[in-house]
Amino acid sequence: MSITFKRHYRFIVLLIIILISLLAIGSTRIISYNFGSNDYIEVKGKNYNNDIALFDTTVIHKIEVGLSAKDYDLMVETYQEASEKDYFRTYVTIDGVTIPDVGIRLKGNLTLRQTLGGNGNGQEMGGPGGNGGAGMPGGSHVFDVETMDLDNLRLPPFIELPENWDTQSDDEKRIFLKEAFVAMDKGGGMPGGSMAGGNMEGDGGNPPYLIKFDEFISGQTYESVSELAVRIGSDDSLLGEPVAYALHGAMGQVVPRTSFAVVDIGDNETSLYVLAEHLDGKYIKRNFPDEDGILYKAGNFVGFEYLGEDPTLYAEKYEQKTNKGDDDMSQLIAFLKFASESSDAEFEAKLGDWIDIDSMVRMMVLDNLLQNNDSFVGMGSNYFLFYSKTNAQFTILSWDQNLALGGMGKMGGGMKDRNNNAEVTDEDGQDDVMQEWMKEGGFDGKQGGGGGSSKNMLKDRFMANEKFKAIYDSEYARIRQEIFEDGLGIKTVEQLSKPFIEFNAAKNIIKQDDYLKQVEEKKNFFDN
Repeated sequence: MSITFKRHYRFIVLLIIILISLLAIGSTRIISYNFGSNDYIEVKGKNYNNDIALFDTTVIHKIEVGLSAKDYDLMVETYQEASEKDYFRTYVTIDGVTIPDVGIRLKGNLTLRQTLGGNGNGQEMGGPGGNGGAGMPGGSHVFDVETMDLDNLRLPPFIELPENWDTQSDDEKRIFLKEAFVAMDKGGGMPGGSMAGGNMEGDGGNPPYLIKFDEFISGQTYESVSELAVRIGSDDSLLGEPVAYALHGAMGQVVPRTSFAVVDIGDNETSLYVLAEHLDGKYIKRNFPDEDGILYKAGNFVGFEYLGEDPTLYAEKYEQKTNKGDDDMSQLIAFLKFASESSDAEFEAKLGDWIDIDSMVRMMVLDNLLQNNDSFVGMGSNYFLFYSKTNAQFTILSWDQNLALGGMGKMGGGMKDRNNNAEVTDEDGQDDVMQEWMKEGGFDGKQGGGGGSSKNMLKDRFMANEKFKAIYDSEYARIRQEIFEDGLGIKTVEQLSKPFIEFNAAKNIIKQDDYLKQVEEKKNFFDN
């Protein structure tokens, strides 16, 4: 061996190793490497493409999760016993394309508790740090059944009365209510209703998931998506969320893309799910390509109240999702202060400087019309706030509409009041019902758990203002005409259900007659 070769032997071997690594990695990009005393090669994950677009609603997608039955059981047991939603490393095959080393974890609040049970104190309860029980602020329910006025009953939206309610004795009614509230508190069955994807006893079957393609390999994506929500809904058809998003989009709202997929995981039977785009930095760049801004996620039961300048006071209510190293909560805190403390004249004159009013009105109208009470306009839940530095203005972004179209016991705008069957079509009627049952449950703003306030300062002040209320009423009439009277709602149900009807005829994932019945129920929702 020559001296020259010996002198450069180390570097030649290292070069050969790099070349071999490049061949093994294929199209994966090497973004940096260092020849110091701590030699390393940092690999950035690739984007996996497919000829079948992930959010193509004309096809039923196929997903196989490589999680073993043992790991699946461990994931479920961890949640049930410790309320932790840990990521598990596995592969995922989507429409024939395999993505290695992805993270998958359980996802959700109410829907997760209905399929898995558990004590429900997971990280998504209450606020981003959360700790409420039963999907509600402050922990266990405190409804006093014995003192309830059965003639003027106001119930949480999770409960529907049985058909023979009017013929039951008072004792029978109170027994039903006790069982209903106990079931809610344990995350078990809810009399009169159901959640898709698993029975109501918390059997561990077919819960919702979050797939994170870049959890273990930085930068890895699938069709430029880094996170994918795999969701269930209020019935087996799962049409509520896709239909709601489609109608929001038709009215000009920015909403996540969705599609349907059959999913195999663990030893569970193949099941139908909704795939929903997750809100993150990539989502913002796709929908706001020319803007730099900050994305905040609101927790559950957030009252939109100013608590002071200390950012730690908001830790359980809001979570900053983007620009964490460059920005902070100051813009959001300033907006909360304006919404809470501005004079009525200032609120009317300057609200448009702070928020996209047109988008906010459309969102509130749509959530009321589509009976999506698990939302900003209902319980102060399931929304994001995007602050555009370009416009110095916020936009409220809707998220998690799997209980739309009356999936929470038909509460919300356009609902039928239980007592007199009068239609409640405005914000005031919906808010009255919500405030009443939250007070009966003790949720008066004094509970902890990342929220708990039954007030929404921004919404309440907006609807109390005559100018803004007139804008709302005008939009309500216009959108209702287009969706209900002109048939857009029924048309959307038909379009989104047709691919699965054809797919299911051959695959029999769900009993076809049951699915067709639920499609008709969704169409009847819009048949006013």
